[in-house]
Amino acid sequence: AGISVPLVKDVVALGLTAYRTEQAGVIDAGALGKDVDKVVTSGARLALFAQPTSRLSVSGRLYLQDLKQDSTSVYDVGTDLQIGSKAVLEPQSDKLKAANLSLTYKMPGFDIVSATSYFDKTARYNSDLTGSFGPFNSSFGLPADTKWVLFGGFDSKVAAQELRLVSSEVKTGLTWSAGVFWSNEKTKNFGDTPVPFLGNAFGSNTAVDRTHTALFGELGYKFANGMAVNAGVRRTRYESDDQVNLTQFGATTVNNAVIKETPITPHASLSWSDTRSTYYVQASKGFRLGKTNF
Repeated sequence: AGISVPLVKDVVALGLTAYRTEQAGVIDAGALGKDVDKVVTSGARLALFAQPTSRLSVSGRLYLQDLKQDSTSVYDVGTDLQIGSKAVLEPQSDKLKAANLSLTYKMPGFDIVSATSYFDKTARYNSDLTGSFGPFNSSFGLPADTKWVLFGGFDSKVAAQELRLVSSEVKTGLTWSAGVFWSNEKTKNFGDTPVPFLGNAFGSNTAVDRTHTALFGELGYKFANGMAVNAGVRRTRYESDDQVNLTQFGATTVNNAVIKETPITPHASLSWSDTRSTYYVQASKGFRLGKTNF
């Protein structure tokens, strides 16, 4: 269901959408239940646009989504979509929040643009490991019916801010842009396997705190014959503080690492357009920050 309405004529508008989907399950797990892989997803989107003056425009968006699944879509080979090898179900859940706010202010000859974003994702899942470790329960001094279940998930939060100046649109002449960017990501992954008498048999807990800042700029020119040239450069600073705790049969080791990188990534392009087609050539350099190898 959705609705889009003006709140103030020619000034403020609001859009709202809500949804719910159910994906039917097809896998049975004996005494644990029927159609255990059913997935239910629900969510909402809210959008707000305002133009209080001829120069200022504001756009905001909010996304919410919740996904739940009773068990994974895994079944035993050679069966008619049956699970007989699982001691417990393997439920999963996923919650997402995302928001964005952008502002544009038109100055003589250029625009000031601000973009702010936020992302929050939480996931939980269970994995039944009884089939792998249950046969060895007696070796660990555990009752024969002891279940081995890994409880895992992750929490991730990202905030970002960009501020840039952009030249006004022209058919011919000089074009340019310049700006700054900042983002921070905090992500935690975890997985624990609690077993009676043994405690946390094995698992991992990781934490990443990553900050990304950048300066960038572009300069170009549009010619009357449809040709355009453009060149730009970006200087980025990455800083990441990583930690991994690994547990193996009750013994935990702690690993820490710090990553720092300052790449410079340029690009240049040449293009030509007529009324029907565009031809271009582009050269650019990219960079992607790796992850810590413990």
